[in-house]
Amino acid sequence: MSVKAENCPEFLISLPRRGVRVIPPRQTMDNMRLAREGFSITPWSEGEKARLALIKKDPIMAKRYPDPNSGQALMAEVCYERREELLLLAKDLTGVIVSEWGKISSDKDIAVVLFGSVARGLVRSREHPDPSNIDMSIIGNFSEEERLMLLDAIRPARQEIRLKIIKTCVGQEFSGISGNAGVYVQNVDKLINNKFACAKEYISSNAFSLHDPSGIWKMVEESALNHEAGLIRARASRRPNVAGSRQIVFAPS
Repeated sequence: MSVKAENCPEFLISLPRRGVRVIPPRQTMDNMRLAREGFSITPWSEGEKARLALIKKDPIMAKRYPDPNSGQALMAEVCYERREELLLLAKDLTGVIVSEWGKISSDKDIAVVLFGSVARGLVRSREHPDPSNIDMSIIGNFSEEERLMLLDAIRPARQEIRLKIIKTCVGQEFSGISGNAGVYVQNVDKLINNKFACAKEYISSNAFSLHDPSGIWKMVEESALNHEAGLIRARASRRPNVAGSRQIVFAPS
């Protein structure tokens, strides 16, 4: 199923080495919009440059789409209308998560983050034999008991969403993990350990928050981007005369 132009987002980021075009994170899209309107946004902030560098070298994308041909084959099946449907289901699940967490602990905030194919905008059509999943992470400071209680509490909603995903696919069977609504429950420490490795994995997959009233994810994201920006500066200082190749293309869709 080819992507219909009228359903395309306003902007996309092209990754030539992967053969795909992904939906920009919100801040990046705002900068792209300003550029189109004639406002100067050059140079981009170090944090935004770090975000784009992480997107470019995302290990999952490199594994799944090692060459342009493999990514172009995916793009022929991308359906933005389907992405909007899954995004609505993710928001519905977020409401359940927040409600159930309030019953477990009313004095600790959480963040709910969407990442993966829905966040990237690489959602396959309903007709595809392997329907796209929803990938989410709940971030906070949890005891092991609280983590297990929360997973138990949201399990019925996850199953309901899984069935909704499969029911709207063409010719799918109610078996396996197809249409899964995957949810991780992670402590903040997990995301910042090992030089923000886990947080950077989320950022590289275009992660964005669906719920973050106290700025938990915002703090982690900014810290991870600052760390990556520092690494970029250090590498640049060691090879000041080497020009980087252009591997990301910004353009209206």
